[in-house]
Amino acid sequence: MTKFTLRVEDDEIVSQFDDLARDHGMSRTALIVQLMEDALAAGYVPMRAGEGFRAITGSGAEISLVRHEKHVSSNASGLLNDVQEAAFGRAQRLASPEYGSRWVEAHRTLEEAGFRVFRL
Repeated sequence: MTKFTLRVEDDEIVSQFDDLARDHGMSRTALIVQLMEDALAAGYVPMRAGEGFRAITGSGAEISLVRHEKHVSSNASGLLNDVQEAAFGRAQRLASPEYGSRWVEAHRTLEEAGFRVFRL
């Protein structure tokens, strides 16, 4: 078993985290482990401005989604079919901060429409 120490200087964050753990019937450690497992299952998620996804179709069309401070920028080149166009629009909304920055769902949406998705 690996042990590590996490130092958090903000007592308010720790208190709120403990409350959240209690709300889920978990200890602080159990919640940290659960969140680590969730992060690993999700895979790469853009977290900083300028990070994002690049996705390519079998026909060579390409799209990108880039995270910014308060919005997501996007670009498309080449011809997308109707399914790909709809998936691109849905992925844009899902990744947007106003819709919860749901990058994992955006990634899955693009893959289900036939895109190969890569990190930017």
